[in-house]
Amino acid sequence: MDNTIIKDNILGTKKNHKSFKELTVDAINFAFSKPFSLLFLGVFLLAIEVIEEFIGEIISFPLIFILIFVIAIILAIYECGYSFMIFEYSLEGNNKPPSIFNYKEIFHHGIKDFLVMLFYSIIMVVVQVFINYCANNITNDFIAILLNNINSFIGGFLIIILNIALINLAINEGNFKSAFNFTEIKIVFQSIGLLRIIVIWFILDFVSFLFLHLLGFSGADGIFILWDLVVLFILTPGLLLFSKRFLIMGVTH
Repeated sequence: MDNTIIKDNILGTKKNHKSFKELTVDAINFAFSKPFSLLFLGVFLLAIEVIEEFIGEIISFPLIFILIFVIAIILAIYECGYSFMIFEYSLEGNNKPPSIFNYKEIFHHGIKDFLVMLFYSIIMVVVQVFINYCANNITNDFIAILLNNINSFIGGFLIIILNIALINLAINEGNFKSAFNFTEIKIVFQSIGLLRIIVIWFILDFVSFLFLHLLGFSGADGIFILWDLVVLFILTPGLLLFSKRFLIMGVTH
């Protein structure tokens, strides 16, 4: 589908969205439509997790730390690019996820996504550090609690804005400036509706908690090790594909 048509539909009048049941079925089919790619994605995500755990152990070795840190950044950029490709493929009407081996295109989009995420994350950190500083230096307990609650609300709101900015980036075929076009971001936000956004985030958080925390237990042997492998190489990558597909289809269809 032409992205111009998609953009006109999203930025135009408010429309009837797909039901959450339809979105769930669609996202599950999308996530598990290419089992072989799913396993490779699982290996990739496991590598990111291992490196993140490893960084804290080697901070006292500067050269090794720098090398591992650079590798972590490269992998993070790749993950950002692949997430963008999921958005792009979904907007184009594809019902199967993109190849994880399309290195050039993934890195091209990943750098843009990474910079956008970095920009919004810096804003989030600055705002939250400032509010935390104010809360910690106020003797009135009620105001301090109120500020902490406001801080949590602002953090959640900025995360939503970040994701809408990334979606607007995909709608505009990777045009970097579109991630900071707050007029369009506002229109996309209004087109989706605050209630639908909250429900989408609640569903995604619940699914993540269910499969990666509640069911993602570890064991010493037997069936527990088998389940750990299922979590690592099927549920974790499947959840990434499911979440990105559910999000992009939930806000654009």
